[in-house]
Amino acid sequence: MVPLPQKTVEDLHIHIKQITSTHLLDLEDGFGYVNLPFGLEHKYPNANREFIWQYLFPMKKISTDPRSGKQIRYHILETTFSKNIKTAVQKSRIPKKITAHTFRHSFATHLLQNVTAHRNFKFKAYRDKPPIGFELS
Repeated sequence: MVPLPQKTVEDLHIHIKQITSTHLLDLEDGFGYVNLPFGLEHKYPNANREFIWQYLFPMKKISTDPRSGKQIRYHILETTFSKNIKTAVQKSRIPKKITAHTFRHSFATHLLQNVTAHRNFKFKAYRDKPPIGFELS
C-alpha cells in the first residue's frame, strides 16, 4: 500500500478509468496483455489479459514484444517519466532540482516521521515507562 495525498486520489481514479478503457480497446484489437513471470503465466494462463495485471502508466504506442513477437503495450519508459517530472517542475517554477529519486527520499522521510510520531505516542501512552522489550532507537 502506498500513501497518497488526498488531492491526487480523484485524478488517479480518472486515470485508472482512462487506462481501463484503453485496455478494453486493446483486448478488442487482440493485444491487451502483459508479460507475467514464467510461473504465473503457466499457473494462470489468462491472467495476462486481466486489468489488474496491466501497467498503471502504459505507453501510448503499441510495440512488438521481443519474447513472443506479439503486439503489446509496455509501461512508459523511465526517460519519459523523468521528462514529465522535469516539465512539471518547470511549470510549477520550483527553483530546485527535482527527480523521481526526490520522491523516494520524500516518501522515506514521511515514513520515518510517522514511525517516530507513533513511537512517541506509544511512549507517552505508557507514562514514560516503556513496556519490556520496547526499544527506543
